[in-house]
Amino acid sequence: MKLFKTTSLIILLTLSSCLVHGATGKIGDKAPEFTGLEWIKGDAVKLQKDSVYVVEFWATWCGPCKTSIPHLTELQHKYKDKKVTIIGVSNGKIDKVKPFVEKQGDQMDYTIAIDTAGDINNAYMKAFDYSGIPHAFIVDRKGLIAWHGHPMRMDDILEQVVAGTFDGVAYEKQKAEEKAKAEQERKDNLAALEKKLAENENDFDSLIAYGQLLQQRREDRKKANEVFAKALKLDPQKCADIDDPSTKRMIQMAEFEANIAEINTAIENDPDNTKLLIKRAETYLGDNFVKELSYSPSKLAKALADYKKVLELDPEDKNNAAEHVQFFETWQLRDDTRNQALSDFCEKYPNSIRKPFAMYTLYYYANKEGDTETALKYLKDIEKAKLDSGFGQKILKIIEQLQNNLNNRKTKKVGTIGSQAAALSGLEWVKGDPVKIEAGSVYVVEFWATWCGPCKTSIPHLTELQHKYKDKKVTIIGVSNGKIDKVKPFVEKQGDKMDYTVAVDNGDINNAYMKAFDYSGIPHAFIVDRKGLIAWHGHPMRMDDILEQVVAGTFDAEAYARKQAQAKEKAQKLSRNFKNYFKNPADKDAKKIGNEIVKDGSSQTLNSFAWKILTDVKEEDRDLKLALKAAEKGVELTHGKEPAILDTCAKALFDSGKITEAYHMQKKAVNLSASNAQMNKELKQTLDNYTKTIKEKTIITHSAPAWNITQWSNLPAGKKSLSPADYKGKVLYLTFFQSWCPGCKTQGLPKMKAVRDHYAGSDKVAFATIQTVFEGFDTNTPKAGLALLKTNGLDDIPYGYTKTNTIAGIMKSYKAGGTPWTVIIDQNGIVEFSDFFAQKEQSIELIDQLIENN
Repeated sequence: MKLFKTTSLIILLTLSSCLVHGATGKIGDKAPEFTGLEWIKGDAVKLQKDSVYVVEFWATWCGPCKTSIPHLTELQHKYKDKKVTIIGVSNGKIDKVKPFVEKQGDQMDYTIAIDTAGDINNAYMKAFDYSGIPHAFIVDRKGLIAWHGHPMRMDDILEQVVAGTFDGVAYEKQKAEEKAKAEQERKDNLAALEKKLAENENDFDSLIAYGQLLQQRREDRKKANEVFAKALKLDPQKCADIDDPSTKRMIQMAEFEANIAEINTAIENDPDNTKLLIKRAETYLGDNFVKELSYSPSKLAKALADYKKVLELDPEDKNNAAEHVQFFETWQLRDDTRNQALSDFCEKYPNSIRKPFAMYTLYYYANKEGDTETALKYLKDIEKAKLDSGFGQKILKIIEQLQNNLNNRKTKKVGTIGSQAAALSGLEWVKGDPVKIEAGSVYVVEFWATWCGPCKTSIPHLTELQHKYKDKKVTIIGVSNGKIDKVKPFVEKQGDKMDYTVAVDNGDINNAYMKAFDYSGIPHAFIVDRKGLIAWHGHPMRMDDILEQVVAGTFDAEAYARKQAQAKEKAQKLSRNFKNYFKNPADKDAKKIGNEIVKDGSSQTLNSFAWKILTDVKEEDRDLKLALKAAEKGVELTHGKEPAILDTCAKALFDSGKITEAYHMQKKAVNLSASNAQMNKELKQTLDNYTKTIKEKTIITHSAPAWNITQWSNLPAGKKSLSPADYKGKVLYLTFFQSWCPGCKTQGLPKMKAVRDHYAGSDKVAFATIQTVFEGFDTNTPKAGLALLKTNGLDDIPYGYTKTNTIAGIMKSYKAGGTPWTVIIDQNGIVEFSDFFAQKEQSIELIDQLIENN
């Protein structure tokens, strides 16, 4: 199964007009109780008077939610002694949320719950007609909702609520009055401009002002686009000369919408016109993609869909659509096959306009891995394209920087773990006292900038660490090379949120740390141990465990460095093996290389490896056993929770002739992908293909045939015989066996006993056995069958006996291939499984699904 690539672009719009008619909640209402929640971190919370609560709605996939986590932790610590409880409420699945929360550890140090039924979401979010996350509600000491909004904007409000000085009703009233006043001013201005335009519809300045006002309301944006489109037709040059970036973007959007609408109309009239489809794809991408590598993920996806349609309509590829399809699919890869796929693209299309961007991605990852020479080689290849754009200028600057780094390496000793930390001299101290590195203390020297988003995200976490280790001789220093008139106001505005030492560097400290270690990306932190030696360096959000060990004096820097080097070497070897395997999959050494990949690969690597074998290798050269081995390990590593990996394994099973297992695995993949519409659609299409095959070759998905057996034991009271209809409303686990059959003794019946024990006491699952005698007649008797059942602790369940000198009729009707044979029938009499004995875990998982979905 291919990996599903997604690039998320989350735009969080906070509009004063979010509350609409139909909202039932209002400020001052009594806060709903926290019922129906599954508490996964911290104790269950019950609303109590004289306490303050922050109820924050979030999700594991939400970027802004993740950014809020350290800040919420900071607030929980700040108010821990003032009866304030912060509760993060997610409506995600526990198998996603719990591992995420556990991984966060102390960074997410507040109460977490899962809203499985959606009751709390309804009581808060839906009651206030909000759906965007993260979103927080503050409950005051009277148990009333005092405020709601973005959790990163509630600090001042929360402080007042805790102090008892916040008047939520007055606050909302003031907001409503200000909003009403602003809206009235907007309407007055709109009316004045409409009057002007009625007198002169070609008044350019009035058109622009009118469009700007319309753009402020979502419901008016379509009209705003029409106004800007008119202004563009009226005077394109004036539109181009507008300085305001926001207005410029609106005009560009209007132009884009107009162009797309025109092309869409043409395509509706001529849907198979490849030139129109290519024109629309190029319009979706725009000039910015070619010039600046700037793009919208949703538009890129639409462009790719158009190129695919062109290729479908034109198999001979007269329009060169294959080049674009391969580039966009390759460029978006996020697994271990990415670099090789990009290299293959560049080799296949050496003159492609997309090649510079493929090479840039290769540069990025080579540089990230510390391979400066290879990174520089990729950049110089881009330079040959002579890109006349900001992107082109950026490439020239990076080339110069990397070349300098290489030259410095040749003339200067590069920094190493365990080397003496440079003195913090020549710094201008913006916050806190000047710091001198002294033995017996630990220091974190973090390089950052005011313009850097990830740096800002790290600030509350660094503050938290400084507080945590304040009594253990740990000093955190944030070093910026920005100008003092930019850095100082930024730090002052942060206040207690940035509660550690901050300094501005003239370049010397950056050279002594960052350049010495050949790093340029920020944020980047160095830990100096109690001997004054550099113990570690890396991203500040990933240093918690390391810092704890350095503070305790238990961190072995050399061992850690060796481990990192080994991991890097292992990854490089894995990448080489991946590449070498597919050079010649039929080679005698390919299996050995493949087994090494299976042994060392991550779940994503194994998924890509198996899928590539199944889809890219010639059928006569495909090693299906190896593909299945890789896919099954991928499923094992992800605990069977990743639909894309399950889909790959299902294909490996199906192509290996194991259609029953493939069908059930694909069903599971479909169920797990319900939240991803595109993936779900594709997986369902595959499931439909498997279902068609399974219907033709097996009894699965068909109504369970009648048994027509007259010889029975252990029947329920009043029954003389049984049929599937007697089990309506229950899941039935049925085993066909023979008393002499070795597999029945060692596998079939023991597995049945294990499943039965699992459901002991349940009235939702039933069990039955049928001795299907078709060979070994002398010994395969009812007496022998009952004795075998007794040996396995199954002598109290219904037992049927059928004897014939040919294959038993029941086996024919169930298309059974022998014994032991397991059949699982759902509550409506539909066969869900019919194959040789099933594993305990496989059976239980299927039965649980049937119970849950009934």
